[in-house]
Amino acid sequence: MMSVRNLSGALIPVQPMMRNPSNALVPVVFGVRDTEGAPIVTQPPVSSVAVTASPSDVNGAASRPGLATVATNETTATATGGTAPYTFFWQSQDGAMSPTAATSATTRFTGQIEGGDTVSDLFTCTATDAKGQVATAQVYASVSNFGKSLNAPIQ
Repeated sequence: MMSVRNLSGALIPVQPMMRNPSNALVPVVFGVRDTEGAPIVTQPPVSSVAVTASPSDVNGAASRPGLATVATNETTATATGGTAPYTFFWQSQDGAMSPTAATSATTRFTGQIEGGDTVSDLFTCTATDAKGQVATAQVYASVSNFGKSLNAPIQ
């Protein structure tokens, strides 16, 4: 806390404020100075970014003969901590399937599969905050096509 004189000459207490990396107002603390005489400002520590995905296990099914594109239900990544805004990036670990919205918090996953087959894949969502801090979450995805395979041998 410090004092300043108003227009009438009276001393009034003033608390200098500044914005921290999260854009919240915090008091500036004077009294301790660095080697160049500048005041040292104390700020609360910056929290780490974290991300979760829900649901973490998604699936989809179709019943079409031959090759079909099958999509899972949606999953949504939610980032917390760190400094907003956040960006998201979904990536396949196996390459068997693809995200429908690779740079969105919410996505589905699709796979092209023959009748009678099931395909699964593990996806990693990377969330990055405004300061470049990174966190990841994983989602298991599986799709099935219960239709008849057109590649099946004739009996």
